[in-house]
Amino acid sequence: MHNSKILGSKIQALRGNLSLRDFANKCGISHTTIDNLEKGFDPRTGKPTKVMVETLEKIANANGISITYFFKEDLPQQKEDLKMIKLKEILNEKGIKAKEIAKEIGVSESTMSLYINEKREPNLKTLCHIADYLNVSTDYILNQESPTTNITNISFANNIKNFRKNKRYTQQQIAEKIGISRQAYANYEAGTREPDIETIKRIANFYSVSVAYLFGEENIPIKEIGEIEKELLNICSQLNIKRKNALLTKAYEILESCD
Repeated sequence: MHNSKILGSKIQALRGNLSLRDFANKCGISHTTIDNLEKGFDPRTGKPTKVMVETLEKIANANGISITYFFKEDLPQQKEDLKMIKLKEILNEKGIKAKEIAKEIGVSESTMSLYINEKREPNLKTLCHIADYLNVSTDYILNQESPTTNITNISFANNIKNFRKNKRYTQQQIAEKIGISRQAYANYEAGTREPDIETIKRIANFYSVSVAYLFGEENIPIKEIGEIEKELLNICSQLNIKRKNALLTKAYEILESCD
């Protein structure tokens, strides 16, 4: 992660009052991993914590947020900063009722009304849920930035645009290959719309790079691979952890049988 302190603070915000062990159990990873991520380094070696995309995906899924939450630097750090000044305006613009968004993020309609009318401030986790649902940044809800700033990581938008141009594809061609509309892909390149994790994986697989490289978190892309390898990656990306492990075990058995 390009800024381990920001990553650590975001994970701490999600953990809230839960103990490391309880939060780790909730996310399905070890409490040592959570501790290292929050600190930004491994106390045993002193080396920076190596961040795996699969680990961030587990944390994101367990807390009902998008993985791209970890790649943005717009998380407010102080509770007094959490008054959602723009929330009512955004809901009116999008034609969304308090009842609808309350149901989606798991709070009561009365609680949502308090947020909308600035009579109660949410915790960081709830704020992130609301931002994800409305497809805007947390800073925009708090009236700290324009609606199109930092909605999507700038490196991600620039990278997918450069990859496409280097391979001489049109936006329409890429959109068809990964199963989305041309307008959606155009919005990703413009940085005005945020793709979900499955779409991000499909884009990464198509360009034969890692998700971390798309977001500017790695300097070296995966080397060019053939169509069969791409298809294997595509299949693997659709499996859960248990089935990925089963596939890996089978692959090792095949390799051993070739000796």
